[in-house]
Amino acid sequence: MKKILLACDLDNTLIHSHRHKTDGDICIEILNDKQQSFITPHTRELIAKLPDNITLLPVTTRSIEQYMRIQWENSPEYALVTNGTVLLKNNIPFLAEDISEYVSEIESLREKINPDDFLKVRFVDNMYLFAYCDENSDVKALAEKYSAMTSLNTQYSGRKIYFFPPPADKGKAVKKFAESYNFDFIVSAGDSPIDFLMLEISDISIVPYEISEKIKNPNIKVCPDNMIFSDFILESVLSL
Repeated sequence: MKKILLACDLDNTLIHSHRHKTDGDICIEILNDKQQSFITPHTRELIAKLPDNITLLPVTTRSIEQYMRIQWENSPEYALVTNGTVLLKNNIPFLAEDISEYVSEIESLREKINPDDFLKVRFVDNMYLFAYCDENSDVKALAEKYSAMTSLNTQYSGRKIYFFPPPADKGKAVKKFAESYNFDFIVSAGDSPIDFLMLEISDISIVPYEISEKIKNPNIKVCPDNMIFSDFILESVLSL
């Protein structure tokens, strides 16, 4: 039987924030005593039905602490957090990428940042630099401004800007994990440019329509408009 890895982004892919909650959704994250993230009942049911030959691997830019807030019904054995730089096993850091040669560049960029440009700037788990913009900011312009100051990989999504060193790469991390644990087949799912490298190294990529034409992978499954993305991901992998 083929050993399948389901490498899945979390936010807005497998789970969603309170802003997108619908009736019946199940809260799986609480932040500051407020319900923060949710999962659909059908998605949770389908995760529980995954057979032994399919392994769910969450792959996220979330920090270790942010990932640990998720209250899984049955926690996945492994997770790649901090954009693939830290592998958790049973919710404990197990392996981490060495980014020591890039620390000075990250610190240099941090010193160049004008504090008026962002609400907060963090060196996440000592792996990558994160900046959070004001709601009225031109995020694209800020990303371009600071990208010109560094060789770090600059990505942005919503009000968030990320500056990644080369080891902070979801694609490399998933490929390395699949090879290390002898998986025969990789299915990945994601919703943003930060997921592109992971989606492009996979045997099958599952994406929402909005990014489908941007993925350089001929083996792609596109979620129909009338389906919930997380439900579509699980139904697709269970039908393989």
